[in-house]
Amino acid sequence: MSKEMKEALEAIRVAIQNAEQFGQVRTEDGMVITGAVESAHGIMLVKE
Repeated sequence: MSKEMKEALEAIRVAIQNAEQFGQVRTEDGMVITGAVESAHGIMLVKE
């Protein structure tokens, strides 16, 4: 994993954690987003 990918993942994870103080982070269809991981296609948001 490149340094840039690590930094992007960390930034997304921190943003999700910061946003959770206002309620659960959800997609438009109501799925709860709990984190982010590297995938073959880039960064994938993960659900509960």
